[in-house]
Amino acid sequence: MVTGVTGQDGRYLVDHLRRSGYDVYGLVHRTAAESLLFEESELIRCYGNILDQVSLIRALDAAQPDEVYNLAAAEPPSVPLEAELAMRVNGLGVLQILEAVRIVNGLSASGAKPSGQTRIFQASSAAMFGRPDKEPQDESTKLAPVDPFGSAKAYGHMMTRTYRHKYGMHASAGIMFNHESPRRKPHHFARHVAAVAVMISRGARRHVSLGDLDRRVEWGFSADHMRAAHAIIGQPEAGDYVVGVGETHSYREFVELAFAHVGLNWEEHVRPAPGPPTSSGGKELRADATKALTRLGWRHSTSFEELVMSMVEAERARVSASTT
Repeated sequence: MVTGVTGQDGRYLVDHLRRSGYDVYGLVHRTAAESLLFEESELIRCYGNILDQVSLIRALDAAQPDEVYNLAAAEPPSVPLEAELAMRVNGLGVLQILEAVRIVNGLSASGAKPSGQTRIFQASSAAMFGRPDKEPQDESTKLAPVDPFGSAKAYGHMMTRTYRHKYGMHASAGIMFNHESPRRKPHHFARHVAAVAVMISRGARRHVSLGDLDRRVEWGFSADHMRAAHAIIGQPEAGDYVVGVGETHSYREFVELAFAHVGLNWEEHVRPAPGPPTSSGGKELRADATKALTRLGWRHSTSFEELVMSMVEAERARVSASTT
C-alpha cells in the first residue's frame, strides 16, 4: 500500500514495485479518485485519509499489505494555515498510520509479536536537520528543524522510531534529500525553469524572473530515491537511512544547463526577482549515504546533468503533445 501516489515519488515507486512483481494498493480520497493518473491494471484503489484512523484501519483490513510506504506529505507552508496542515499531515498523519498498522497487526508493547507483520517505510526529510552543525549529514546528525515543515517531519520521524522500539514494529525511515523529476508539480523551481526554457526557445515568451540563484541543494532523481525506499523496507531489521547523492549544485547551475540545452544563454533571459536571499550561509544540506551504500548496495544512477536534460526534454514533449 502506498500513500501519496499522486506525487512524483508515488508514481515512480508504483512503477518500481510493479516491475518487482507486487500488487500495489494506492490510498486515495474518494474525491480525488477520478483524477488519479493510473490505469486500473496498474493500481488497486483503496479509499481513506491518513488523518482518519478509522478509514486507515478499514483500508489496511481490506488490502492486508505486506508493506506500507507513507509518501503522503503537505508541502512547505507559506502562510500560517498551511503550517497547521503541514503539522497534521507530515506529523500526526505518520502517527495515525503507525497506530493503524499496530492495531491491525495486533501488536502490543508487552505481548508476543505475531509473525507476518506489515512493514512500514516512512519518507522523512533532510529538512529535519535545519541548519546542521556538520557537513555532510548522516543518520547520527542532530535533528534541529528551523521551519514548520521540518518540525512536522521530525515529529513523524521520531514517532517511526518510537513505534519501532516500543512495539517491535518493522518501521523504517528514509531521510530523503532533495530530489526532482519530470513528474514534479509545475510550480516547483526545477520543473518551472525547464518549462520556461522551452517556452522561451519557442518564442512563447522572452524573459523570466527568478529569485536567489546562489542557493545550493542536492539534485537527486526521484526514481533512484524510490529504489532506495524499496531496499530499505526489505532489510531484515528496521532502521533509518540517509538517501541522497552527496553533492550540491546551485540554482544558477540548473538554470544555465536548462537554457543551454535549448540553445540559449540564460543571462539574456533571466531577470532577478525581488526578495532577500534564501541561502543560509552556513553548512549545506548534503547527504552522507554511506550506510545505504554499504548495507543496501544502493547508489544513485542519474547525474545532475542527466536530470536537467531529462526535465527539459519532458517539457519539450509536453509542448509538442499539446500542439498536435
